[in-house]
Amino acid sequence: ERLKSYRAADGGIGYWSGAQSHTALTAYALRFMLDADGVIDVDDAFVDGLRDNLLAAQRADGRWEAPSWYSYGDRLRDAMETAYVAGVLARLQGMPSHASPKVADAVQRGLAFAAPVATEIDEPYLTASIALAAMDTGNQAMADGAIARLISTARTEGATAYWTLETNTPFCGWGMAGRVETTARVVRALARYAARNSTGAASPDARSLADRGTHFLLKQKDRYGVWYSTQATISV
Repeated sequence: ERLKSYRAADGGIGYWSGAQSHTALTAYALRFMLDADGVIDVDDAFVDGLRDNLLAAQRADGRWEAPSWYSYGDRLRDAMETAYVAGVLARLQGMPSHASPKVADAVQRGLAFAAPVATEIDEPYLTASIALAAMDTGNQAMADGAIARLISTARTEGATAYWTLETNTPFCGWGMAGRVETTARVVRALARYAARNSTGAASPDARSLADRGTHFLLKQKDRYGVWYSTQATISV
C-alpha cells in the first residue's frame, strides 16, 4: 500500500511522492509485487499498471534509457538499465494473468539490445542481469554465454571472489557499495544457473564461484552492521 503513494502521473514509481517516475525503480517495485504474490493479496491492477508503464517507456531499438545528469546516449548504462528491466518483465511470462505477447516481445527486443553490449564491455552487473533474464526466458545459449563470461571475469582474493563495477548500477551504486551490489547480483545468477544446470560443464565453476562470492559478501558487512548502502544490503 505504501508503494502506491510513490506512483507518478504516468503510472511508474518515483523515489518520493510526487517525483518523476524512474524506470529501474518501477521495475524494482514490480519485482517486489511479484515476489509478494502468494504471501499477501496483491493488487493485480497495480501490477499491470507498473508493467504497462515499462512497456510504454521502451524505445524503438529495444532499450530502456537510463537517466543521466552528465551525458546523453550512454550505451553501457542504457544496456544495464535495459537488461534489468527485461529480467523483471521476463518473470511475467510464466504468469498467465499478467503475461502477453507484448511482454514477450519487449523482453526479446531488450535482450537483443543489451546482449551485444555485454560482449563488447566487461560489466558484470550487466552480464548477470542478462544471465538471469535468459534463464527466465529459456534462452539456454544466452545464459551459457553470460555465465561463462562471469566465470572468466571473476577476481579472486584469498578464498573469496568478487566482481568489479566500471560504472554506476541502475540504482546509483558505485565504489565499494557498487562492488558489493554487483557481486550479490552475480552470485544470484551463478547460484541459479548451477541449480538449474547441475550436469552442465560450467556448473561446478559456477557453484564454486557462487560460494566464494558469498564468502566475499559476508566479509564486507561494515561497522554499522549493513553493506554500505540500502540497495547493496538488500541485494546481499
